[in-house]
Amino acid sequence: MGIFARIENGVVAEVIATERDIGELFHPAMGWVETAGREVAAGFAYVEGVFVAPPAEVAAPVVDTVASLQAQIAELAARVAALANG
Repeated sequence: MGIFARIENGVVAEVIATERDIGELFHPAMGWVETAGREVAAGFAYVEGVFVAPPAEVAAPVVDTVASLQAQIAELAARVAALANG
């Protein structure tokens, strides 16, 4: 079985697996490329015959998240105090 990636503007748009000849299934202009056993998914770049994974998402630093949560807690505490004294 072959696994093929459809390349659109240098990026993998979709991946399919088939036992049939890809040339029989789709017009050659659609840009199907055999992955040759490499793990490929939509969103990968295809540069000069090589599949390149997209960069991993960078999570917000924990310090920023904690500081943001502390600010939200302080704001809610102030609202509760204002309602209690209201």
